[in-house]
Amino acid sequence: MNELLGVKHIVMSEETVKEFTRNYLKGIHDNIPKIMDVFFKLGHFFGETADVETHEGAAQSICKLQYLQSPYSFWFNI
Repeated sequence: MNELLGVKHIVMSEETVKEFTRNYLKGIHDNIPKIMDVFFKLGHFFGETADVETHEGAAQSICKLQYLQSPYSFWFNI
């Protein structure tokens, strides 16, 4: 039972990825908080979007949502 995938393995995997990312990105990794801050601030400057009931508006809505969530993805990788 100890060899099955569990929380311990996921935490170990996450720590391995974090360490690899820090080493691979070197100085860039140190600037992630600044990058996140810019993404948070840019989220306030979206222009008008089309009605979500249209194809264009639906696509814009999906893109905007993904963009607004991006700083939170960075947050978990620090």
